[in-house]
Amino acid sequence: MPTPSISPRTWHVEVRKARKRQRMTQRGMEELTSIFQSRISQIEKGLVDPKLSEAVRMARSVGFEFALVPRHAVPVVYGLLREPGGDGSQPPSAVELVVGRGDGA
Repeated sequence: MPTPSISPRTWHVEVRKARKRQRMTQRGMEELTSIFQSRISQIEKGLVDPKLSEAVRMARSVGFEFALVPRHAVPVVYGLLREPGGDGSQPPSAVELVVGRGDGA
């Protein structure tokens, strides 16, 4: 399985999509996360980098979870996350793992 090329700067897109699928407003997310709506807006637009605690609260408010996965276990995790009946080439779009290259980048 090839190493996924996923940017740590794109997770907010999936959180925004999930929020909209659930018909949750940014105000609704504010109530669940205690993050101001204006800050949620900036994060969802990719204008600011959230604190880790903000990213976790936002993800959890729409049913996602952040996890640290040892690099050697990434293929196993992706295998477990594949959608049933899919071709196995990609993990579900709503799941994002940030994988370092191991060269400090």
